[in-house]
Amino acid sequence: MRVLFETHPWAFATPGGGERQVIQYAKHLASYDVDVVLHDHWNSCFGNRGRSPFFSCIAGSLHFCKFVRERGLPLVITSSLWVDGETKQLYPIEEIRPQLALADVVVTNSRAE
Repeated sequence: MRVLFETHPWAFATPGGGERQVIQYAKHLASYDVDVVLHDHWNSCFGNRGRSPFFSCIAGSLHFCKFVRERGLPLVITSSLWVDGETKQLYPIEEIRPQLALADVVVTNSRAE
C-alpha cells in the first residue's frame, strides 16, 4: 500500500507532538510494507498514492482536504486537537467541522480529543 502524508505547510517550522506523530507513523508503517511519502509541495505526487492521511485541523486545512477529495483519493484525518472551554476560541470550529466531514476516517489521539 502507498500513502501520501500531508500536514500544513509550516508545521515543521514549529514542530511539536503532531509533527512527531507524523514522523513516527511513517517510520512504523514501513515495517508493515506501507510505502509512506511525505508530501513535497514542490514535487507533488498525488497520482501514484492510494491514500492521503492529513495531519492537522488548523485554518486552511479544509482547502487541501477538498483538493484530495476532488481527486477521488481516500482521506484520513488525524485531528491533533485539544478543544475545551479554554482553548475553543483558538480553533476555527466553523472550518474544522466541514473538514472532518470530508474524511473517510478520523483518527484521534484520545477519547477527549
